[in-house]
Amino acid sequence: MNPQNTTVLTEKQRPLPDASLLALKLDRNSGIPLHRQICNGIRDSILQMRVAPLSRLPSTRALAKDLGVSRNSVLMAFDQLKAEGYLVGSTGGGTRVRDFFPDATISELHQRPASTPSPEAQKNRLFNRTTTSSETPYVTPPIRPFAPGIPAIDRFPIDLWRRISNRCWREQGQKLLTQIEPGGFLPLREAIATHIRVARGVTCDPAQVLITAGAQQAFHLCCQVLLRPRDLVLFENPGYSGALGAFRYAGASLVPVSVDQEGMAISEVEAQKRKPTLAYVTPTHQFPLGMPMSLPRRLELVDWAQRENAWIMEDDYDSEYRFSGPPLPALYGLDESRRVIYIGTFSKSTFPALRIGFAVLPQDLVASFAKARAFQDHHSPVITQATLCNFIQNGHFARHIRDMRNLYRKRRDILVSSLAKSFGDSIAIPHSDTGLHVTTLLPAGVDDRLVSQEAARRGLMALPLTGFAQTNLARGGMVLGFGGMTEIEIREGVKVLEEVVSTVAGTAAAADH
Repeated sequence: MNPQNTTVLTEKQRPLPDASLLALKLDRNSGIPLHRQICNGIRDSILQMRVAPLSRLPSTRALAKDLGVSRNSVLMAFDQLKAEGYLVGSTGGGTRVRDFFPDATISELHQRPASTPSPEAQKNRLFNRTTTSSETPYVTPPIRPFAPGIPAIDRFPIDLWRRISNRCWREQGQKLLTQIEPGGFLPLREAIATHIRVARGVTCDPAQVLITAGAQQAFHLCCQVLLRPRDLVLFENPGYSGALGAFRYAGASLVPVSVDQEGMAISEVEAQKRKPTLAYVTPTHQFPLGMPMSLPRRLELVDWAQRENAWIMEDDYDSEYRFSGPPLPALYGLDESRRVIYIGTFSKSTFPALRIGFAVLPQDLVASFAKARAFQDHHSPVITQATLCNFIQNGHFARHIRDMRNLYRKRRDILVSSLAKSFGDSIAIPHSDTGLHVTTLLPAGVDDRLVSQEAARRGLMALPLTGFAQTNLARGGMVLGFGGMTEIEIREGVKVLEEVVSTVAGTAAAADH
């Protein structure tokens, strides 16, 4: 945070403690620890705007007295909410609600009860209120050990990239200074179409490829073109919070669908009274659990979309890095009715700041998506697209992927073996054959959010599995990225995680007694 942009409130300006928090209802027979109930209740009050931004909360002593609980339970709840970004504390200033929400809180929106205001009201309240804030509404977190989705940036051939960019300027000059069509730089679309046909089994015309500013813009374009407020969207549970945020922002109604060893259980939604408009899936590498969707489930999903005249968003975010066996073909290749929109990104395969992704569209949607893109930002920077095009066409991209696949396989092996050495059978790793992260299931009763909080204090980013779920999970876990970590960092980080889990488990056992 920039100190020059920080709003300093005097004691008279600070809002008084909000009495609505005293209406928290605790169920001592539910089996849920009291500190978790307090934490969840305050979080809901914040998200539902019963407690306004910058509101001061009651002191921990006062709230504990009013609720009839120990002060330790309230302290644990406050600490968790501070770690999640909902609360801030200062010496002499008490504890206050933040005046903006970090991006990570989007994954918490599922905790709103059904009686909340309309999706449009929620969207305006959550996203637009930050326009009067003195702080930036989204702050990119620093890259820390175990941050998921971060590639080995130090291994990217930046000198080669620079030479290619310079050559593009020399050879194409003024052509790169003019505006192009919203679909993107045509040679790049041709290069992508060729690449995904060979690597992913996706056969398409280059005209069906839409270049986007990363996968996130592709998500928003799908929402803009295909959805209306309150439309039903099937969403993997647990699932990717970036896509979840796009659907929430569009005012869609999410239907969480459980994920088992074969992927999304589409059969769960057959009894829906209203027909869903769209299903979002990560079939090659389910995020965050990691399993691929089985062929029977893929065929079942495609049949469902054809029968219900619904759309499927296939998010293929890191399929290049499969460590055992050949790459799995994309769901798109099974779709004869053209109901699948295939979304890819170069953020994991090159570097995150590139901000280039793409969507492969059914022919009937090309014009609508191009028009929507034109009204957003028309197109991505042409020189960047030209450089990436050359990088792909001359074989550098394929060579880089091969090198990184070998590197990430080695780092994955080190992480899995280190976890096994430190935790033994007390944790489980369901799947680790693909991608830049592994998800570990923690011992029963260990709160993954508290693990994440304590890990953050020690310099690690171990994201809680429950943060990606819309309903309660049987077991918490940690989502651990390894792509951008050295071997030494992985081994040392696992040792710290072992200490963190032991500390949290001991604290929880003491609190229960």
